[in-house]
Amino acid sequence: MAMHGSYFEFSYHVENLLFKGLGSSTVGGFVGLCVGVAIFTVFYESVKLLRHYLTQRLRRSSSESATVSRCSSRESEANKSEDAPLVHRRFFDVLTSLWLRYHLIQTVLHMVQVVMGYMVMLVIMSFNIWLCLSVLIASFLSYHLFSVYIFNQPLLVPVEVVNKCSE
Repeated sequence: MAMHGSYFEFSYHVENLLFKGLGSSTVGGFVGLCVGVAIFTVFYESVKLLRHYLTQRLRRSSSESATVSRCSSRESEANKSEDAPLVHRRFFDVLTSLWLRYHLIQTVLHMVQVVMGYMVMLVIMSFNIWLCLSVLIASFLSYHLFSVYIFNQPLLVPVEVVNKCSE
């Protein structure tokens, strides 16, 4: 078994890229492999875009009135006062349900993003300069196109929405 050197190669011969049997020994097959890696990288950037979009959407949908109602309903739940209106409790239950659903979707998307990120890293660690350039160019183009033409602003790393009641 030959050891792989820690240097970049300008070769079109790739064996076992990510999975056993996935590789190429012809120029045409290698170009197809580079295109496939680029498409996978665009999907990876799309998952990051989707997480950003969901975070922005949740931030826009939460208004100050909802925050005030949520805080007052939490205080009433903490005090366990029975005279709190039923409407506030239902509103709190709906908000909690929506937040849990959002958090579950973000958790699944985070898991998908981490797995895809590790797979892109393994492609880079193949030390093939053409595959690395495919990843870099696809990542650059997809990030630029998503931020300029879809959001008209730079994309930020999605963070959890901070609960203003606990501050």
